[in-house]
Amino acid sequence: MIISILILAMFSINGIICQMNQFPNGFMMYSSYPANQYNPNFNRDYNQDQNRFGNQENFNQFNWKQQYQNLSESRQIGTHTMSNQNWNQQDNQKDCTAPRTRGDFCQNEQKLMFYYDLARKVCQPFMYNGCNGNGNRFSSAVECKEYCAGEKGLVQPLKDVPQENTQIMKNTCQGEYDTMHLTVQRCSYSQECSMGHECQGGICCPTRKMIYLYVFLLPVVLSILYIITRFLWELLTVGDLSSKAVFITGCDTGFGRELAKKCAKNGFTVFAGCLTSEGEKSLKEECPLSILHTLPLDVTSEESIQEAKKYVESVLSGSVKLWAVVNNAGIFSCYGPDDWLNIEDYKLSLEVNTLGVIRVTQKFLKASKGRIVTVTSVNGRLSSPAAGPYVVAKFGTEAYMDSIRQELYHFDVKCSILEPGIFRTPLINEQAMLDRVNKVWSRLDEETKAEYGENFKDYCGLKHIAFVCRGNRFHQIFFSVGKTWNKTYISMSSTNFHHVVDNYYHALTAKYPRHRYYCGWDAKFLFVPLSLLPTWWVDFIIRKIAKQEVVPACLEAKLKKQ
Repeated sequence: MIISILILAMFSINGIICQMNQFPNGFMMYSSYPANQYNPNFNRDYNQDQNRFGNQENFNQFNWKQQYQNLSESRQIGTHTMSNQNWNQQDNQKDCTAPRTRGDFCQNEQKLMFYYDLARKVCQPFMYNGCNGNGNRFSSAVECKEYCAGEKGLVQPLKDVPQENTQIMKNTCQGEYDTMHLTVQRCSYSQECSMGHECQGGICCPTRKMIYLYVFLLPVVLSILYIITRFLWELLTVGDLSSKAVFITGCDTGFGRELAKKCAKNGFTVFAGCLTSEGEKSLKEECPLSILHTLPLDVTSEESIQEAKKYVESVLSGSVKLWAVVNNAGIFSCYGPDDWLNIEDYKLSLEVNTLGVIRVTQKFLKASKGRIVTVTSVNGRLSSPAAGPYVVAKFGTEAYMDSIRQELYHFDVKCSILEPGIFRTPLINEQAMLDRVNKVWSRLDEETKAEYGENFKDYCGLKHIAFVCRGNRFHQIFFSVGKTWNKTYISMSSTNFHHVVDNYYHALTAKYPRHRYYCGWDAKFLFVPLSLLPTWWVDFIIRKIAKQEVVPACLEAKLKKQ
């Protein structure tokens, strides 16, 4: 009995001593467990500055000695942080804007918890070690979402977030859309975002207006600035035209004739090559200036080109140099389906439209130190039916000019291509087109004529060719569809030659000429955009523009049988 009383008194005194030593200087051994449940752990006695054995009741305990020594050396624990309830009083103060911390390991097992990710504006899981964390941790995703994601609102205002502790995904704003590579800024109720941004989840994100500005308005503004800059850039000219000479081919009629007169009136020394003597005489009568020189020229003849070169060299003085060569000569030799044509038709077109350009350019290349300007056609980028030889030659000329433009870059010789639409030149003439169809048809054998029939031949050129352009040309194209390609060409042809001549002149006088000039509204807004479409689109649209109501006789008979 006496022994029992002594034992009870001893335990009571020990309990009182432990309670007295809990605050503020650290923990002593204290346990309400029976002796058989006692599990010794290391603890830190700050009064005696020594290690003692503790139990599983409080937080001043560690599984091994090195664990608390590491924490003590890093100043993560101390006499002022010890509490029987928790190490850090901030644990119980929920803070959605605090950085995620795993805490110090102070339990036998890690615990799955959730934190609020400001960058993505979502609740994310993480493994919590058990001690020394912060308020941005929740026991479940539901609790995190209700507290931080805005469904019930934030319990407390957002706080300034230290930038060095919180990671943000690169170029993302809440994981919803790109930040346009702008610098990600932090924000809070006390720190506002810059103009064009709004605070969302502690991050400055671009507003929808800012997104629309970058996606839609900015390209428009940049395009306008480019157009204005290019316009001003192209106003710069070479100057001193009186010391420059220009050699132009194909000046009997059309664009070449008008260009020769304009260049002479503005001070150029002009050498105008004409195929016929009548062309030379009429041009001299229209422009009797002494600086305009006419000469015979056949671009299919090497001898003719050589004689022209000798004449140019004999006329030029020391102060006047050959500045530019203009390849304007061209023909539209024949018209009709490829089945009606022969190899000579292609040779004739190539001799003038392609090989003629090459002959003249090679002969005058070393003499010209400035410009080589060549006219091709929209048919040099977009093919059309019933014009095979012409289209083939124009495609070849475009390829040749693209090639020498790159080769002559280092010699400071600039090469330009003009791509006119359809203009009412002698090439696009009603009677001339009738003659081309009749010429090709007349040489066909009887079998081929019977295969196609007179109706198809008439449809190609004879009955519907006398179409006169009236009113709006584009209205006629799309709402009164032409019955033949001849009719379509005539209806679309323009008499405004200045579209081509002005581009010619700019290519000769501009300090920074373009590589390509699109001449005419039809070229700019119909043929060039059409050439950029997929091939099957192009074929479909051309068939609709040149709607064919008559088929060859052999096909018509088959259709009737069906």
